[in-house]
Amino acid sequence: MAGNAQAKTAKPIRGEVFAILAGVAFGIMPTITKVAYAHGSNAYMASACRYLSGAVMLAILVNYRKRKRILAGEDPGNMTLAVTRRTLAILFGLSLLSGATSVLLYLAFALIDSGTASTIHFSHPVIIFLFSVWFYHANVQ
Repeated sequence: MAGNAQAKTAKPIRGEVFAILAGVAFGIMPTITKVAYAHGSNAYMASACRYLSGAVMLAILVNYRKRKRILAGEDPGNMTLAVTRRTLAILFGLSLLSGATSVLLYLAFALIDSGTASTIHFSHPVIIFLFSVWFYHANVQ
């Protein structure tokens, strides 16, 4: 029982740490991009490096978790990066949208102040909320 209680309290703490790390990563992204631009990079290269490093990190994480389950004597389940052709086509379409968003943000970093670009880019949840209240008369709870 005590081990289970520790696991339940560890998950929120680990989640908070991951949220903080993600926030820090998003916070330093404009600075890193500006430094890359100063060294001859562009929005397309910055975006490609961002997604390539993310893919490498994902592959390492999946491999680590799979090995951890195997060593613990558990069934690794379907921990794989293999996908069907249909799923790959869907992922490809979604990746185009996500990649375009990233490239456009990095282009904005090159054209305007990175703080302004980040503020405009990350204000979309507020804009969507306001549109849903004004146009769809969504209830605010």
